[in-house]
Amino acid sequence: MAEEAEKPEIYVFSANAVRRSIDSLLKNKNHEHVPGYLALLRSQNTRVGTPSQLSDIVEVHDRYLKVLDAAENRPYLRPFVSRGKNIWFNDNISGSYAPSNVKADPGPIFRVVQISGSGLNTKYSLPPDHAARASEHLLKGHKLPINALAAFMYRDYGMQLDEPSIAAATNLFRAEFCLRADDADQQRTFETLFYDDAGDFSASDIELMQE
Repeated sequence: MAEEAEKPEIYVFSANAVRRSIDSLLKNKNHEHVPGYLALLRSQNTRVGTPSQLSDIVEVHDRYLKVLDAAENRPYLRPFVSRGKNIWFNDNISGSYAPSNVKADPGPIFRVVQISGSGLNTKYSLPPDHAARASEHLLKGHKLPINALAAFMYRDYGMQLDEPSIAAATNLFRAEFCLRADDADQQRTFETLFYDDAGDFSASDIELMQE
């Protein structure tokens, strides 16, 4: 009788690490459209240089920002607040990223990306200098803490890691969101927009998932 294969060990960020990460992101006062920009970065894994779509932005909101027991009209937790204190975002994603919002004085996201089309057929393209634009218009020159961002985005997910470390978990995030260290263009984007906040974490922030 063949031996049963061992199940891979799955790790999660601790609840404490997630809470600290949300606090860290809120202190940055970055623009509310940061998740949309991250979604466009992530979509390049499959779009391979072709324009992204609204569905890519919606997918990141539903996968990583939605909170199951949140209010129905504000289901998304968004720790990117440039003004005020409201961290809950309504379900009108398409309205926030619609070309109709491009007026005489376009919002920050529209100064970062190039758009064409309308409605569900809107296309979003990242120009060659998108990282510099995002730094200026979305982050106001304040880099994002990469480990805190990974902990927040992956807060509801288990991770299969070669070793239970913050670095290993963050490398998963960097690969998914097209910020790989072994790709020159992606590394330049990373260096422009993020900083390594590993010193704010410890080994206890990664835990073995309990069945």
